[in-house]
Amino acid sequence: MLGAAWAILQPFATMVVFSLFFGRMTQEVPHYPLFVFAGLLPWTFFANAVGSAGQSVVGNQNLVTKVYFPG
Repeated sequence: MLGAAWAILQPFATMVVFSLFFGRMTQEVPHYPLFVFAGLLPWTFFANAVGSAGQSVVGNQNLVTKVYFPG
């Protein structure tokens, strides 16, 4: 339950910070916080996925070195 809440809470907190700092400069964009949140949600997922993939490869390097590549 905490993991699911964190997946929404982290982009939400970032959206609040972005809206406070950049919201004044972008007054012509309607619903700027919603726009920022819609971009931050997939970006946070992608960034976490790439980070986890890198850690997985480093953590299981013995499996990667066992693969034979003919050359």
